[in-house]
Amino acid sequence: EARMAPKMIEMISDPSRAAELGKLVRESPVAATALDKLRSASIKAGMAYYRSNPNEAAQQSAGGRLPRKSGGKVQAGHQHLVDRLFRLVETSKKAEKDRTKSLLNVPDEAVAHALEIAQKAI
Repeated sequence: EARMAPKMIEMISDPSRAAELGKLVRESPVAATALDKLRSASIKAGMAYYRSNPNEAAQQSAGGRLPRKSGGKVQAGHQHLVDRLFRLVETSKKAEKDRTKSLLNVPDEAVAHALEIAQKAI
């Protein structure tokens, strides 16, 4: 997980690599766990940031109008990244669920045998 995290963070920050990240998470339980841990860590970091900077949310009420950028949408801060992580996690969970749904129709003995072989490979 620790080795995968930097690579996954690069993928998260590059929208063109979202499919690559999704594929990695679908194919690797370790990557799925790492992504879930990244999601949790980003939430905790966001909460800690907002708790340590309570005055930032009250800027407008304290002193007038907030400055605005012109010419497009500006995504300041990290909230959009956190939101994106949530969407990616939910998408990967759904994909994993869809991928394993077919196993419900397989006889239990076949699944047990496959798990036994997989355990030996680990």
